[in-house]
Amino acid sequence: MPSLQLSTRCALVLLCATLLASVAGLLALGPVGPGALPWTRASDAPPLPQAWGLLLQLPLLAAALAGWRAARSAVADAALRRAWLLAFALVGLAALAGIAQAVAADAVGGLLARLPGASAIALLSLIFLAERLHPAWVAPAALGLGLASGPLAGALALFGGPWLGMADLRMLLWLEHLPLLLAPLGVWGLRSRGLGGGDWLLALAALAAAWLLGWADDTVRQALGGLVGGAALQPLLLAAAAGRLAWALGRQPSAAEAPAGASQRSTSLNTAG
Repeated sequence: MPSLQLSTRCALVLLCATLLASVAGLLALGPVGPGALPWTRASDAPPLPQAWGLLLQLPLLAAALAGWRAARSAVADAALRRAWLLAFALVGLAALAGIAQAVAADAVGGLLARLPGASAIALLSLIFLAERLHPAWVAPAALGLGLASGPLAGALALFGGPWLGMADLRMLLWLEHLPLLLAPLGVWGLRSRGLGGGDWLLALAALAAAWLLGWADDTVRQALGGLVGGAALQPLLLAAAAGRLAWALGRQPSAAEAPAGASQRSTSLNTAG
């Protein structure tokens, strides 16, 4: 138990240092305006037909529904179950916002459609840390902060602030890429009271591929003969990430069938944290 406690504290110190370094890097970068991102620049390419925009969002909506059902029946820990349900609800909201954006097709709507997904990613990061470090990562205050993070990032992205004088996407980008900061940390090897590291790594790989598609928006459009850009295909890979987590949750015993020792393991991890 002392070695587990030491590993947890070391991982926590490394996590805090990494997050502080990432924030410092963003502050040093300066404001990032909408025109700086490939998927927010004006394009001469014809807009994606509404039917295609709707179809590309449906797998993400299906993954959100599957994850919500799996979390409700398979997660025995009440705090983790609440966090999972909120996360998948936000994923579903992101899919619905994407469908609305496909119908409306305006730049501001496109930005607003990303906000539920940003909050969902923040919650998933908290869940991963709660499974390995301490249940406090999914305490009500932490979940509230995760829920508010997307709208706060959106307010900063749309209006900026008096100290900036312009819209700034840095917080939104930081939230969307937050799980990638966990990759080099030592928390993967810590004992988990939830999903295994392999399930998270596969979901993280799909998430990273989705953001690469966004950054390569014009390149993908050219490769596909101008039919569709990389940003429009992002929901498919986001659906793969959410679907992998939903499938992993579904493989777990249901909450009613969870072994009696599960609560004891959870208690020992709480003490170790």
